[in-house]
Amino acid sequence: MLFFSRVPAIATVLFVLSYWPGCLCFAQDAGTVTRQAVEKVQAAVVRLRVIGGQQVVDGEAVNSLVTTGLVISEAGEILTSSFALQGTPDAVLVEKPDGSRVNARIVATDHVRRIVLLRAEGSGWVPAKVAARDAIQVGQYSIALGRFYQSTAPSVSVGIVSALNRIHGMAIQTDARISPVNYGGPLIGLSGEVYGILVPLSPRGRGNASSGLEWYDSGIGFAIPMQDALKIAERLRAGGDLHPGLMGLSLASKGAFSSRVTVGRVLPGGPADKAGLQEGDRLLKINDRPVDRIAVPEEVIAACYSEENIRLNVMRGQQTLDVSLTLAESLPEIIPGYLGVLTVGSVARKPAAGPAVEVPGIPGGIQLDTGADAAAKKGGVRLLVIPDGAVGKAGVPAQIEVMSVNGLRVTSESSLFRLTPKLISGGGVKLTYRVMGSDEEKFVEILAGQRPLTVPSVSEELLSQWEALAQANASKPENPEETSVAAAGIQRSDVEIEGRGRCITFTPGGPSKRSSAPVILLSEHATLEDAILNRWKPFLESLRIQIIIPVNPDKSQLTDADVPLILSCIQQVSSAAAVDLRRTVLVASRDQAALAKQLAFDGPSGIRGVVLTTGWFSQTELEGVTGLGASVMLLDADANIASRALKSESSQFLKKSGFWVPESRQDVSLEQNIADFSVLLRSL
Repeated sequence: MLFFSRVPAIATVLFVLSYWPGCLCFAQDAGTVTRQAVEKVQAAVVRLRVIGGQQVVDGEAVNSLVTTGLVISEAGEILTSSFALQGTPDAVLVEKPDGSRVNARIVATDHVRRIVLLRAEGSGWVPAKVAARDAIQVGQYSIALGRFYQSTAPSVSVGIVSALNRIHGMAIQTDARISPVNYGGPLIGLSGEVYGILVPLSPRGRGNASSGLEWYDSGIGFAIPMQDALKIAERLRAGGDLHPGLMGLSLASKGAFSSRVTVGRVLPGGPADKAGLQEGDRLLKINDRPVDRIAVPEEVIAACYSEENIRLNVMRGQQTLDVSLTLAESLPEIIPGYLGVLTVGSVARKPAAGPAVEVPGIPGGIQLDTGADAAAKKGGVRLLVIPDGAVGKAGVPAQIEVMSVNGLRVTSESSLFRLTPKLISGGGVKLTYRVMGSDEEKFVEILAGQRPLTVPSVSEELLSQWEALAQANASKPENPEETSVAAAGIQRSDVEIEGRGRCITFTPGGPSKRSSAPVILLSEHATLEDAILNRWKPFLESLRIQIIIPVNPDKSQLTDADVPLILSCIQQVSSAAAVDLRRTVLVASRDQAALAKQLAFDGPSGIRGVVLTTGWFSQTELEGVTGLGASVMLLDADANIASRALKSESSQFLKKSGFWVPESRQDVSLEQNIADFSVLLRSL
């Protein structure tokens, strides 16, 4: 008996099997054809029972899981998905179609394509017949098999091959319903030949063995082509796992379809750094493939393994260079350096806008204004020195004008912030500076420290010094008659955003020259404005916080569909000279973690800080993200032991990826923590 999870919508499908001259001679019932195809391969489809390991189902640990495997040799070699084989299982039992059981051992795992090679005991194994690569075409019927329910008969799901070369060129896509029932089993054609091994894959192509599980039964399923799987099996026979290859850099582009792809941050000590790649290098080719959009290098690297060589052709200025590097299994753990200085950021009369960032649905993109660059004085940048930071401990006065860092001239706050990823804890830093009011340049050499482990409170003395420097740093009006005093009190604004929703803001008033920090509340759609204002009012003027509340037309929780609305809100507030986008903080709940990540870390948004009021970021959600220059604060104080453990695990992963992850202070409110956090985002 076969267990069908889906058959085509029409009850009977005619398959033309052969022709006599001039006439159609034969057709069969769809069920009969499917049954015959399954019979040809079912001897190679086995049931696997995995005992122990690190198996998690619906967030709960389990002691035993059942999955499917496919026999590929008479010696008892079996390929399966790594989904049910996470960790180190105590035992793996293979149940043959006749119900007998034998032991199997794990030979090795491919952590890129999520397949595992097993070797089972005994004899009498019948390998599957594999389809030729060119025999697999889009539109053909495909059948997904599994042995989850019982060992004597497979479960069957029928669909079509809906795409080839998906997930960075690694997978066949089918609309047959794929789930844990048939992970590790084969995707076959009507001939009974195997197209591929069914695995859960995430659209980004990375993550852990469970990434992509959310797609099950959605009509979007993936299989590693069997011809590729057999080549991988040859490598796995040696007993060594295959791991994703890492370059140690981020890529930058003006849009998904822009032909100009450049190197962003380069991780110190990583493969890209060792190969001599530099920020701003333009990628022309990768492995001889022209780079005409950012997806090209991402696709090539996502399908590669560690220890593989990558060839790059790049342009640096007017010079074309050929670069070769070897991908790494892991990257060096980098602890960002911290000098303990605070950039001033003042209200400039005419803000200096950065380049437009392409945003789907927003004509002309979004202009990201750094604000303070318009106020930068010729020759250096004014800084406040935090007493207990590395610079302060070296005896440097509280207010200075920095002229150069490690020999690189500093002329604006943007140029200073571009140095941030290069600052590594324990690394030497050479500063040339002037004491405020003096033309004499001084020199100090220090070792960069680490950012505070806990969000420090912002003292009244620091705020007073900040205000004084901001007043001195603010650009003067061209015409004194244009000078105006900002309205006192908190100003409310409610702007319609092109039919996408509304942008509600609360902005501090008064004559202060300190620019305000946007705090974007992503999960306050159901909270009364008075309640929000009452919580945040103490910090709006003292720490110059600007509250932004995006509200979609349905007044429902914000999702990925609301990205254009949120970015439009940022665009709206960035047009004001009094806003400091370098202090922008996104505040979200756990179920908006993916949205926050998309907004802050998937493009040049300028957002440097994310706060999760509940929950944490998972490793899968932040796969491929380099955190140098970015910060995350996790405020969840759940007393549940499991929740605390997951939060701790997330925090360690974030730190390893280069993020500053400060602990919140338990003696103050959530709003106080976020407000102080926003100030420290401006520090170096």
